[in-house]
Amino acid sequence: MQNITAKYNYLYNANLILKNYEETSNDSYSTNYQQVLPIYLTTDTAVAHTQALDKIIEKARTVIAEKSYNKYMADSYLLLAKAYFFKGNYFLSLEYYDYVVQNYAADLPIYLMGLDGSARSLMQLQNLVHANPILDTLEAKLPEVKKNKVNPLATLAQSKIIKGEFGAAIIYLQAALKEGIGKNQKNRWYYILAQLYEAEKNYSKSLYYYKKVEKSNAPFDLYFNALLNRVKLNGSGKENKKSIASKLEALMKEDKNRGFLDQIYNQLAIITEENAGYSQAEKYYQRAIKENINNQYQKGFSYLQLAELYFKQFKNYPKAKVYFDSALTILPKNYPDYEIILKKGKNLEYLSKHYAIIAQQEVLQKPAKLPEVTEETMQFSFDLKNQSSNNVTFYFSNPTALSQGFSDFKKQWGNRKLADNWRQSIHSTISTNTFNDNSSGLPLNPDAEQQLTTLPLTPELLAASDDIILEAYLEIASYYQYDLKDQAEAAKIYQLLQEKFPENKKVAAMQKSTDPVLSAKRAEQEFDLLRKYNLAFDTYEKRNYKKVIEDVNTILIAGTDNAFAAQFSYLKALAIGRTYPIDSLIAAFKNNPSLFDHDPIIGPLVRSHLAYIQQHLVQFKARTIAIVDTDASELPFLDQHLLNSSLNPSLPKTQRKALPSPIVKKEEQLINVVKKNIVAGSVFNNTPSNSYYFVIAVTNTSTTLSSSRFGIGQFNRGNYADIGLKHRLIEFDNDQIIYVGNFSNFENVKIYADGITPQLQQIMKVPANSYNSFIISKENFEKINNTILLNEYIEFYKNNF
Repeated sequence: MQNITAKYNYLYNANLILKNYEETSNDSYSTNYQQVLPIYLTTDTAVAHTQALDKIIEKARTVIAEKSYNKYMADSYLLLAKAYFFKGNYFLSLEYYDYVVQNYAADLPIYLMGLDGSARSLMQLQNLVHANPILDTLEAKLPEVKKNKVNPLATLAQSKIIKGEFGAAIIYLQAALKEGIGKNQKNRWYYILAQLYEAEKNYSKSLYYYKKVEKSNAPFDLYFNALLNRVKLNGSGKENKKSIASKLEALMKEDKNRGFLDQIYNQLAIITEENAGYSQAEKYYQRAIKENINNQYQKGFSYLQLAELYFKQFKNYPKAKVYFDSALTILPKNYPDYEIILKKGKNLEYLSKHYAIIAQQEVLQKPAKLPEVTEETMQFSFDLKNQSSNNVTFYFSNPTALSQGFSDFKKQWGNRKLADNWRQSIHSTISTNTFNDNSSGLPLNPDAEQQLTTLPLTPELLAASDDIILEAYLEIASYYQYDLKDQAEAAKIYQLLQEKFPENKKVAAMQKSTDPVLSAKRAEQEFDLLRKYNLAFDTYEKRNYKKVIEDVNTILIAGTDNAFAAQFSYLKALAIGRTYPIDSLIAAFKNNPSLFDHDPIIGPLVRSHLAYIQQHLVQFKARTIAIVDTDASELPFLDQHLLNSSLNPSLPKTQRKALPSPIVKKEEQLINVVKKNIVAGSVFNNTPSNSYYFVIAVTNTSTTLSSSRFGIGQFNRGNYADIGLKHRLIEFDNDQIIYVGNFSNFENVKIYADGITPQLQQIMKVPANSYNSFIISKENFEKINNTILLNEYIEFYKNNF
C-alpha cells in the first residue's frame, strides 16, 4: 500500500509538476548568444518558479518521512536533488545527489543519475577539482547500461565546454544526439555543435549545422541567430566586410526581424570597429542598446563592447567606467566573465594610468619625429604658460627663422600665421587635454613639466622614452595576462610591442607566454616543480638535510629561471644551516644575490636573516651548526623566525577547531541538517568588526599544506615581522583552511590581501584552481563549521565585497 500511495499520490504528481516546470521554464529562458550555449537548463539561464519547486520538495519529503517502507526512496531523493538544482541551491542539491551515490550504488541506473547530478551541481559551483573524478566514474560506468545515456553524455559534453576542450565536447554531444531526444532539444544541440565547430575553426561543419537549424522548425530566436552566424561565417571566407554589412542591413528591413534589431546593430558595430570605424561603431552600439527589448545578456554585451571601445580607442576612461558599471548591473553574476569584468571596472584607474604614461611619452616624442624644416635655421621649442591650466605653447625662438626659413616652413606647413601655437591645429593632441586630460579624468603627471623641458630630441633621451613606453605596456599586458586571465588581450599588446620593438628579447619572451601550447607545457612544468618542492620540503621536515641539498642542487642544475628557484635555494640554505657552521649559511644566502634580491617573498626574508646574523655573529661563530632547535638556554635564530610549529617540536602545536562530524546518512537527519544550515537563508553579514582574517580555502583534504604554510610564514616574516601575524590550519570534511590574523580592521586586512594575493601562485604549493582566498570577520568565521557553510560564505563574499 505504501508503494502505491508513494508512487501515485506523491511521486507521480511531483514528476508531472517537474515536467511542466521544465516546459514553462523554456519560456522564461534568457539566452546569451555571445557564448557557447549551455547544453542543459539551469536556474542561471531561466527564472526559477519556486512555488512549483516547493511543491515537489514537499511531496518528496513526505514520501521520505512517512513512507519509510516503500521502494521509491531513491526516486524521492533524486526529486529533492533536482528541485533544489532548479532552485539554484546547488550546495543542497549536491548533498542529496551524494546521498544517492553513497547509498544506492547497487542500483546502477539510480547510481548513474546520482553521479550525473553530483557532477552537474559541482560544475555549477565551479568546482571542477571535485567534479572531475565523478565525471571519470560516470564515463567508466556508462558502457554498463543500455539506455538513459542522454543526460550523462550531455553532462560530459558540458564539462568539456567549461574546460574549453571543444573537440571532445563535440564527440560527447554527437553521441548524446544518437541516443534520441525531442525536436526542440535537438535543434538547440545542433546550434551548439555549430558554435563548437566554429570555435574549432571548422567553418564548413559549423555552416552545416547552422543551416540545419535554419531549415528546422526551431524557435525564431534560435533560427535568427543561426542565420546571423551563417552570414558572418560566409563573409569571413568569401565576402568582404562591406558585403556582410549589406546583408545585415537587408535583415533589418524584414518585419519578422524587428525583435532582433539589437543583435543586428551589435554585429554591425563589431564589423565597423574591426575596420577602425570607431565613431560609427559607437553609434551602432548605442542603437543596439536602444533597440534591445528583453534580452539582458545582449544588452549587457553591448554595454561591454561600448566600455571597451571608450577605453581602448577613445581613451575616455570616465565613460568606460560608466558602461562597465552598467554591464555589471545588468549581467547576472554567473555570466562567464563576470569576475573579470568586475576586476577590470575596479582597476580601470590602474590601466588608464599606464595608458596615460604611454600617451604622454608619445606626445613628447612628436617634436623629435616632425619633418625637418631647415635644421640650421629653424628651432622648435616651447614654453609653459598659464600654469594653472597647463597650456603648452609652441613658437620659433630663432628670429632668422622668419626670414631664412619661411619658404621651407610654408612648404611644410602651408599658409599658417607665424604666431604662438601655430602647430596646435596639426598636432592637437599637444594641448591641455594631453597633459591634463579631462576625458581620462587623470591629473597632469607631476613630472610632466620637467619632462616638457627635456624633450627626447637626442637618441639617448628617445631611447629612455621608449623604455618608459615599453615598461608601461608590459605592466598592462601582465595585468591582462595574470590578473584578468585575458590571454587574447595580452597577446594583442605583446604583438603591438613586437611591432614597435622588434629587437627586444624581453618582448619576444613575453609574447611566447600567451601561446596556448607553450602555456600548457609551462603549466605541466609548474605542476612538476610544485611536486618536487613538496617532496624536498617533506624531506626537510624529516630532517634529512643532506638529501635536501642534493635534491635541490639537481633541480637547480636545470637553471634558476623557474618561478620557484628562489624558494628552492632558500630551502637549500636552511638545510645547509642545519648541517654546517654559520659561514656556510652566510655563503648560501649570499651565493646568488640577484636571485634573492628580486624575489618579493624570499628577498626581504634573506636580508633580515643576514642583518640578524651580523648582530649576533659572535654567538653564531661559537656554534658547530648554524641553526639549532632552540631551547630556553640557546640563542634563537632570528627570534624563531625560521621556525614554525611543523619544524620546531618545542613550540606548541597549532590549535585546531574540532572537526565537524559528517552528515549522518539517515533520511530524516539529512533533511534536518541541510535545512538548518541552508534553507533558513544566509547566516552571514557584513557588519564591521574589530577582528578580521585573511583565509585560503583548499578544496582537498588529502594534500599536505606544510610547504604552503611555510611559504605564508616566509611572506609574513619578510613583510610583517613587526606585527606578529600568525597563521593556523583547520579542516572540514572536504576542505582545509589556512587563516592569517588577526587584523584590527577591514582596511588593514585589505592591504595585506592586496599584497599577498599576487604572490599566492608562488606561495601555495598546490594547483591554483584548487584554492580560493577571501577576507572574513571573526564573527562570520566562527559560524563556519562545515563545507556547506564555507561554500555559502564564498558566494556571500563574492556578492558583497
